[in-house]
Parts: sequence; structure tokens; C-alpha cells
Amino acid sequence: MTLGGARRPFVRRHLPVAVGLVTALAMISGSLGALDRDVLSFNGWAGGDEDGAPTLVLPRPAVVAPAPSAAALGAEPVAALPTQADAPAAAPAAPADPVDVPVSAGPDEPADEPAARDDQRTDSDEGTSGASGEAVPVVVDPEVARDSDGDGLNDAEERRLRTDPRSADSDGDALPDGWEVTHGLDPLAAGDAVTDRDRDGVRALTEFKVRLNPSAWDTNGDGRNDGDDDSDGDGVVNALEERLAIQAWRADSNDDGIGDGQDDHDGDRLPTIVELGLELVPYLFDSSGNGVSDGDTDTDGDGLPNAMELTLGLNPGTLSTGGLFSDGDLDSDGDGIPNALEILRGTDPSVPDTVTPPEPTDEELAPVPPTSGAEPDPAAEPVPAREPEPEAPAVEPEPEPVPTPTP
Repeated sequence: MTLGGARRPFVRRHLPVAVGLVTALAMISGSLGALDRDVLSFNGWAGGDEDGAPTLVLPRPAVVAPAPSAAALGAEPVAALPTQADAPAAAPAAPADPVDVPVSAGPDEPADEPAARDDQRTDSDEGTSGASGEAVPVVVDPEVARDSDGDGLNDAEERRLRTDPRSADSDGDALPDGWEVTHGLDPLAAGDAVTDRDRDGVRALTEFKVRLNPSAWDTNGDGRNDGDDDSDGDGVVNALEERLAIQAWRADSNDDGIGDGQDDHDGDRLPTIVELGLELVPYLFDSSGNGVSDGDTDTDGDGLPNAMELTLGLNPGTLSTGGLFSDGDLDSDGDGIPNALEILRGTDPSVPDTVTPPEPTDEELAPVPPTSGAEPDPAAEPVPAREPEPEAPAVEPEPEPVPTPTP
């Protein structure tokens, strides 16, 4: 009695502790079983849902043996659960695709099917998750990974922005939706294309074409703003091409075989790069506003208009293209008349239109006396009268000598 009575208090004192430990182990074992059954065995991870959404394969944990149920607990000593040290050493697993292992189900639940391999999955694979066991498809939204129109925005972003996922340019301003969003523009406002947010003299559409940043004044960091760069290498900077309404991304905007810099965009007969060199305005017919076109202006003051100097192969920006004489003193057409004099006379210094007379002979230079009866030519110079020669003084005759008488 004494021995049995001593054991009963001991059992009563330690039974709750043992029951608590066993209950905790049972709950942990049940949780791991539910995790293995309801989450990691989801067959839809590797294949895809009905919409073809990408999914993920997770490796499966080792199967945990179910713990004794709470009904089996009693006053009997609880058997110790096997530990990892008691289990036989497992051979190292070879790297392979994750494979689902069937997990023992509860009394009212069917056992899980093994997960299909990547090449065996179908679009209908689904799984369940949640403590209540309710079927919850775990899929990735197909719109997140799909860019149907290739504009740089996935379909989910386009739905959020209310742009058209089937059109790369929802507002029709020639700017892709993704580019507009990246650079802080509105993909639903067509007016963005003609704005100049960074004030570099270049519209947003042109900056897109020449791969510049519409929000940066100096995209390439060369110290000059984007408007002063010549993106197409035609001799005309981007901002000026904008003003001339030509394309800064094409060296020959009108496809006439002549570069934009050599074209005359204002009709004054001067190419754009020449006007730039003369500090004239390439988009004004009369830069000075004096009523004379830039082509008819004499910028260097040599007596020849700018356009004529170009025709003669001379430099309209310098008084003397080459040599000691000014361009106006040259005789470009070889007709004996200087260029500037031909301009004054209204003749063309590029076309010989005057024949130089031959040099006069000595006979032609001698005066011709008028014939008798002919009217004197009033234009002829009068012949000076010859002065009379003075008379010679009279010479008295010398007296004859008188003979002397002889005695």
C-alpha cells in the first residue's frame, strides 16, 4: 500500500506534463503532415493554370510519421519517439527534378497524387491551400509576365494605367506607352509629343527618335544641351532642324539626294550651312529686314551679292577669297570687265558678254586732215597753225676796195 500509494502521487504529478508533451508532438506532426499534403504537394506549381500562367516547383520535405493520437494517451508510460540518430543513414540523393511523395491522408481524405514532372504537367493541374482545406488556385497573373503589344508595359500595368494592352501607342502620338511612362509623360495625352519639358529646343517626339532623354537638358553629358547637338550629322543642329520643320534623325529629310545642310529652306538661294557661316537666319528670306534677300546681300562688302559669289565659286564671307585682289576686282568670266563693274552695269559676271576691242595701231592714232570741200569734223581736234619764221636781217654788201695810184 505504501509503495502503490507513493506511485500514484508521482503519476498524478507528472501525467499532465507527459500529456502536454505528447499533445505538442501530435500537433507538430499534424501540422507538418498538413503542410506536406495541402501546400507542397500542389500539382499546379510547375505546369500552369488554364490561362498558361507560369508556376513554381518547390522541393518536398521528408515524410513525417504520424504521432500517436490523443485517444491512446493514458497512464501508461509514453514510448519515446524515434530520433534522427536512431534512423539508418540515408544515401545522398542524386540531383533530380523534385518528385511528390504520397502523404498518408486522414480518415476522410484521399491520399495525395504524386506531383507531375515539368514535362508531364497539364494546364488543369491545381492545388489547395489553407487551414480550412478550401481549394485555392495558386497562380501567377498571366498579365504580369505578358506584354501583348510590346510597348514596354505588361498587360497588368496597362490595365492599371487604363492604356490599351493591344496598342503600343494608346494616344496615337507616335510615342510608345512604355517610353512615355518611363520618362514621366502621359501615355493617354497625345500632346506630349510636341512638348519640350527640359527646354533644350527639341520636342519629345524628336528626342525619342534620336534616343535622347526628354527630361534631361544634356543627355550625353558633353556640356551642350541636346538642341545644340547634331544627331544626324548633316551640319544642322537638332534645335534648328526643329525650327526648319525637318527631321533631326535623317540627314536628308526630303530624300532629294542633298543633305539638309545643303538645302535652301527659306528660298534666298543660300544653303543652310552657308547662312549659318554668315550669321544669317536660315529660316528667314530677309534676315536683316531691309527688304533685300540674304542672297542679294553683300555681306563681305566686295561689291558682289552672296548668291553670286557662290555661283562664281567665291567665299561670300571674305573680301578676298584668295590673292591680293578683292573678289569684286576679279574678272571671273574673262571678258575684260571686273566682276563688281558687271554687277553695276547689270551684266552677269559669270557669263562673258563683252568682246574686248583690239589695241589701236599708230596710223589709227594719227590725225586725219580734212579733205577740200568736206565739212570739218567738229569732234576732230584742230591742227595748230604754224608760226611764221622770223626774217633774216639784211646784209649790207661790203665796199669794193679802191686801188691805190702808183707814183
